[in-house]
Amino acid sequence: MALQRLSELGALPQLGEWFQALKASMDGGDPPVQRFEPGDAIVRAGEVADRFFVILSGSAAVLDGSEDEPALPVEPNALIGELGVLFGGRRRRTVVATSPVLAIAGTRAELERALEDERVGAHVASVAAQRLAERVEPIPAVTSKGLRVLLHPQLPEDRELYLDALGSLSIESLWTRFFAARRPPDAVVERLLHIDYIDHVAWVAVEEGAGGR
Repeated sequence: MALQRLSELGALPQLGEWFQALKASMDGGDPPVQRFEPGDAIVRAGEVADRFFVILSGSAAVLDGSEDEPALPVEPNALIGELGVLFGGRRRRTVVATSPVLAIAGTRAELERALEDERVGAHVASVAAQRLAERVEPIPAVTSKGLRVLLHPQLPEDRELYLDALGSLSIESLWTRFFAARRPPDAVVERLLHIDYIDHVAWVAVEEGAGGR
């Protein structure tokens, strides 16, 4: 079924201006919708990265082949495989549907054409920046007090760690960081947690050899 027909039936969520601009840049302006059942691979590691996908509805998981690493959830509005399409090569990870998924797929030519629109370019840059941050290897460092730590960019999965650290700050530390003797408002905390990796980058230091924390 075509994307426009599903939209008319109210079967798709609103995905934002960037998606409307992307859709308009694709051949015909109304790409066909693909359906994936739970367990189906949307992309598979090792395959040639010749198409990108946008998840319209449903959920999926990114698998990196390691039993030690949990699967990363993928939700509607997610771009899949855009970096591989732009830079060439083969897929690095497998993405598997965890519920019935509706998605559209596009080619490199369509993506390059869409990137000429500022809305698409900004969205893809934000997604790509987070993906690159997730791939950064921890950097060993030593604090002024001799504590060995590992540094990595702050990621969404560091949320609880950040909140725990924030709750343990002394009044003096709160004054130093936020110019107030109390925890900052929730809106400020959420802004600090949502890093775009383009204009802002935050680093997390974890004690080396302490279970990663």
